[in-house]
Amino acid sequence: MSAQEKTFGMMPLAHAAFQGLETVVRLLVQFQADVSAKEDCGGTALYAAAVGGHAVVVELLLGTGADAEAKDDEGRTALHDAARLGLEVVARVLLGSGADEQVKTNAGQTPEDLTTDQGHLQVAAVLKAEAVRRVQCVAFAMGHHVRLGDGSPVLELDAGVVRMVLEQV
Repeated sequence: MSAQEKTFGMMPLAHAAFQGLETVVRLLVQFQADVSAKEDCGGTALYAAAVGGHAVVVELLLGTGADAEAKDDEGRTALHDAARLGLEVVARVLLGSGADEQVKTNAGQTPEDLTTDQGHLQVAAVLKAEAVRRVQCVAFAMGHHVRLGDGSPVLELDAGVVRMVLEQV
């Protein structure tokens, strides 16, 4: 059986990630399991690790190229479900990797909307603080652009520039 074949309705990588089996996840990735592969519902191994509440596995998958912005069939990211389930540590890991706290599901809900709906006020506060921090960073970058003038790499505010500024805060 290859690292991509399904067992018990899930691909081995997603199954191991959901169970928090860090060593198994490492081995599967080492043997070329696709960290971007989607399950029937559209979720990835990263999504499974987040739903399972396994921050260490989430961090491991992000370090191997898993996309924090990958969406399932309902438009949810790993951050949406970490927020919905009140998994603060997982949410912090995802936010630290650059996951967008403003991304919306197909139903138009942000991760913060889901935390509030479920009464996870601490996670809602974390998401709110991240949103404020990002706005402040963009404002900071824009202020530097005004001083640097036209031709500044800050002019376009592409993801790389914003990430660079966010890493400095």
